[in-house]
Amino acid sequence: MAPTIPFLVLSFSSVASAFHSCPLLGPVYPQPTQLSVDPSFQAAKANLTQKIQQITTTGNSRWTEVYTNISVSFSAGVFSLDEEDLIFDFEWNAPNGSWAPAAQSTVNADTVYAIGSVSKLLTVYTFLSAIGDGGWNEPVSRFVPELEAAVTNASQTDPIQYARWDEITVGDLASQLAGFGRDIAVQQAQDPVPGFPPPKTQACNGELNCTRDQFFETLLQHPPIFASSTTPIYSNTAYAILAFVAENITGEPFYTTFQNCLLTPLALENTSFRRPALNKTIVPSTIAGSPDFPTVGQLNIAAPYGLMFSSLHDMAVIGRSILNSTILPPALTRRWLKPHTHTSNPYYSVGAPWEIRRMTVNGRTIDIYGKSGDISGFNSLFLLMPDYNVGTFVAATTSTDDAAELGTQGHDAVTAVSNQIVETLLPALENAARIQALGNFAGSYEDATSNTNMSIAVGSTIPGLNITALSSNGFDDTSLLAQSAAVALPLQPSNLRSGNRVSFRLVPQLEGGEVNVEGIASPQCYSWQTIDEVAWNGKSADDFVFTLDQEGRAVSVEPLALQKVLTRIE
Repeated sequence: MAPTIPFLVLSFSSVASAFHSCPLLGPVYPQPTQLSVDPSFQAAKANLTQKIQQITTTGNSRWTEVYTNISVSFSAGVFSLDEEDLIFDFEWNAPNGSWAPAAQSTVNADTVYAIGSVSKLLTVYTFLSAIGDGGWNEPVSRFVPELEAAVTNASQTDPIQYARWDEITVGDLASQLAGFGRDIAVQQAQDPVPGFPPPKTQACNGELNCTRDQFFETLLQHPPIFASSTTPIYSNTAYAILAFVAENITGEPFYTTFQNCLLTPLALENTSFRRPALNKTIVPSTIAGSPDFPTVGQLNIAAPYGLMFSSLHDMAVIGRSILNSTILPPALTRRWLKPHTHTSNPYYSVGAPWEIRRMTVNGRTIDIYGKSGDISGFNSLFLLMPDYNVGTFVAATTSTDDAAELGTQGHDAVTAVSNQIVETLLPALENAARIQALGNFAGSYEDATSNTNMSIAVGSTIPGLNITALSSNGFDDTSLLAQSAAVALPLQPSNLRSGNRVSFRLVPQLEGGEVNVEGIASPQCYSWQTIDEVAWNGKSADDFVFTLDQEGRAVSVEPLALQKVLTRIE
């Protein structure tokens, strides 16, 4: 039989010279599983335990000074999608902590913490679960009567003094793009301040005891900061309004929707819209009776943005449910786990309400989706790493009589511990994914009847499953790439699956190449522009579909353009 036209040469003849080392955004290997027994992860876990112990006992880290050796207690854990138990768990109890009577004095994975602004994440999750994102681009005035009335108020048309509620969308509220202030109902000084006009009494002077009428009376007098969708401006108020939008659409109190859409389906026993009984939580004695801290069972407008409560165990359940699309449709989860805007820092973007850190691992970019929280002696940070189906949660509380240190000490501890977790585990997660991919996919594949063969190995310089040889009908396709000998041929998971069949795409890259970041018209990251560029008989030349056994090991591969199934032989 005469050799067919080699399909790979079509792919490379026009674009090989343009490629740089720049894979598609997303995992380059299938996400690792069973990390609790994975040797590379276990080695990193032991190293991580040692490093966190050093931080707690010395009070020093390379990120910040911490006070765990004096006054800060915390719970820290790592969870993965496919395991019910935490794959890393570390608790620390402050040696000199002073806690409220009847409250817990030692912490564990079920200890309840005030989670501060991590509440925003649960508010958006509840909203998406109950309503979805179909109305994300609708103006907020459509759903809140008080704001609809403000739009038609002839005395409130000055855009510098009054927000344009008919322009601010529901999605703007969720994504820190509404353009109005952090807080509109803050505690303000009641005594005169030299050089300032006499203080006026606000209708809402502190959200804990603020009614809906008082909230909107104060809000509508608060000038905007930017026009909506201009730049991210951190706002607590936006999420209180988002909860009111949900109430208008669902016809029920937001805390009821929260219960029905998150707490009940996920069987969360330690997460609440209201402060739980003291024996379920740890509360510093210095804030137990503070007016800034709610009483047991108290409902307040601040809950959707900053006064929910949860535990390490429950936040792990929540994280797994997001990664698994347990509550949301998978397509909605994928839309949610995306940036909505950027900050001036190229490594920091903003979602709904994700605080997205961009990092580099093994020469490639990964995005970590997080939400931080700080309130009245409590600090927390929740992170998801979708590239590995892994997440973390760290929560701390501080017992100190120094009001100025009440928030900063716990914040520093959460910063140091979270940074240590990510720094230590990211390389281990990448390595675990690489080693598992080696066992599950690498090797030789053949169709003996047509003399068609393919070999796959884990790349040494370009991460991913690399095609090292491919011949079709006895014709050596890879030999035709001599003009581009430095081109690697990695396959990248496409997140498409049907039963036991999974799809990968070929993403050619130059070995040792670097993306040129200088010059607007210079060669950049072209890989995303060239996928599916060449087809043969209606099938993409870069489309490869593997069939897996029950253990997740490949038994065959089908290069769709060749219309052949190659059986794995080693």
